[in-house]
Amino acid sequence: MTTNQALTVLQEAATFGTSNQKRKLRTILALWGATQADLQEGTILANCTEEEYAKTLELAVKTVGYGV
Repeated sequence: MTTNQALTVLQEAATFGTSNQKRKLRTILALWGATQADLQEGTILANCTEEEYAKTLELAVKTVGYGV
């Protein structure tokens, strides 16, 4: 899964996910110090390398469970 695909899945989960998936996503964003607006703008985890960013987003997608 590419970084852009993972980011898109998380953005879709914020809108179309179940209440449980949305709760998990809000928890992940809080741990990252990010907001829903940051997610929609794609500006979460700005201080990571591209590799770290991709791995972290992929793990978040698996944790949220939307689109997997």
